[in-house]
Amino acid sequence: MANARRARRATQPIAVLAAAALSLAACGGGGGTTFTPPADGCDGSGLTTAPGVRCFNPSQFSGNTLAVQVPTLGATERVAVLVVNAGGSDNKTGNPTTSVAVSGTGAAPALIASPAPALAPALVAGGAAAASLADRHRGMQEAHEALRRWDRARLAALPPEPLTAAPAPVSAAAAMTPADVGTATRSFCHAQYSLNVNTGATIISMVPASATLRAVSPGGKAQFWVTDAAWNGAPASGTTPAIPSLTATLADGGSTPAAFFQAVGSAYDGAITTALNTYFGAQSDYDGNGQMMFVFADLGSVGDAFVAGYFTAGDLRPLDASADCSGSASNAADVLFLTDPTTFVSKNFPVADLRDVEYPGTMAHELQHDVNWNERCRLTRLPICNTFQSDDDWVNEGLSMVSEDAAGYGLATSLTDSEFVRVGKYLREYRDYSLTRWESDPVGNYGGVHAFMRYWLDQEGPTFTRRVVTSGKTGTLGVAAVLGRPFSAAMLRFTNAAVFSGETFSPLPALDYAAGAAWSPLHQKLKWDRPLPAGGTVRDDAYVDYTPLPVPVGTPFPHLRQDGWGAFLTGTGSGAAATVTVTSTALLKPHVLVITFTGTLPR
Repeated sequence: MANARRARRATQPIAVLAAAALSLAACGGGGGTTFTPPADGCDGSGLTTAPGVRCFNPSQFSGNTLAVQVPTLGATERVAVLVVNAGGSDNKTGNPTTSVAVSGTGAAPALIASPAPALAPALVAGGAAAASLADRHRGMQEAHEALRRWDRARLAALPPEPLTAAPAPVSAAAAMTPADVGTATRSFCHAQYSLNVNTGATIISMVPASATLRAVSPGGKAQFWVTDAAWNGAPASGTTPAIPSLTATLADGGSTPAAFFQAVGSAYDGAITTALNTYFGAQSDYDGNGQMMFVFADLGSVGDAFVAGYFTAGDLRPLDASADCSGSASNAADVLFLTDPTTFVSKNFPVADLRDVEYPGTMAHELQHDVNWNERCRLTRLPICNTFQSDDDWVNEGLSMVSEDAAGYGLATSLTDSEFVRVGKYLREYRDYSLTRWESDPVGNYGGVHAFMRYWLDQEGPTFTRRVVTSGKTGTLGVAAVLGRPFSAAMLRFTNAAVFSGETFSPLPALDYAAGAAWSPLHQKLKWDRPLPAGGTVRDDAYVDYTPLPVPVGTPFPHLRQDGWGAFLTGTGSGAAATVTVTSTALLKPHVLVITFTGTLPR
């Protein structure tokens, strides 16, 4: 598919470097740290060590314009222009602030011949047929986001805790053993997602539930509790159908409670705990018993929307002794709530998927939040903890996405393609989203931060995520401090890798996503559902959806989000020179990568 890259000597841009140092605030990272980048315009990203790659920072614009000459563009060569809006204004609506054009008398006719458009039959023919089905995870993710926002507001309304670091644990609770299974009982307060039948509005509330210990993990690190309502089910009542017992639900899927909890417990004792310890830090032990509690409960659902599981920092505070959870609703324990198997199965998830992917993946994801809170708000105390966050949402959720990978789920499993499709869709929809402005979108935000954190974890190894957790900084400041470069450089590296990773003509393969990983080669492993001209979709390889240059007449320029990016691509050259012109009316101009390469990127 791709030709070998032909090395070219980088030529000087028309614009000249106007400043030698950029503050972090000017590079999308806020204040507090100053980096001195080299004079390549790329803020120390290292990208311009490759032939054919040139990088320009905001200071190199002349007024609102950056013009870059591309001499002697050959018949098999193309130019990619990556525009990275690190720290710039958020152009979500209104007229686009940035445009890209290409000109040149000798080259123009050839440059118009951009690669095939998105719905070309030749491209579709190579994909595997896939039914046009709604992503069954989307409702789950939307419910989770609603619960997360509600819980933060709920906690903010509670009396503040003393702002002391490393608070002493409560009186140590007894560790559970197999001898306690079936006899140990207690009550919990848990969130429930439901529908107000009078108004049609979705509501979330804290409800009390009695539960019984049903298993202890093989390694003794986890307790598995099931609310009595979820364990017993319920008979039919009027027009309400019967709810199967947990035992019946598992039996329909060819399992038993004992086998089910043993499998999930082994995943926690082994891969999940190892990943959390290696990549992030220590889990909480608020109750001092050295065990994590997992409570399976009816967390509610509205249509296809339901909460798979959640962690709340509200449980790491003194017990709410009220009978109706009307106080703090704290369980005073290290606890993760998971929706019961019966609810999961009712949403078309097979029991085997729950056992092998959904529950373990959710545990790895949510327990990163527990580690994050424990490391940043209990063992130390960062100011952001006063807002019931331990880091900016985009960082915390991005870390939880790669926590799934580290434990063997997410992008590291072959048992489901859901995360490969989510990140693949991000490469198609990235222009509509900011990397750092959290809008709760399952693809644009979760897919985006997964792609970003996955890249830098590939580049830096396990110490990257652990250093982010323990950096003592938040958001872009924390990421920049850990990487030792402005956030703009981190974004430039990420966008280049998203476009070129795994291709034979990649300008710098050493700066691509990891080779040989479960997500490599990147564009062939990531997927998206390509619409077909006659209707329906085909599941196909996911490449970055670039804007052709010259931009076709009548095609609007995409908006450029804050900490967002855009990719533009020419057709092949004709042996003559061309000029790429980037125009920006924004106060802070974007960074621009201009990359000459030999090869073809499907659109």
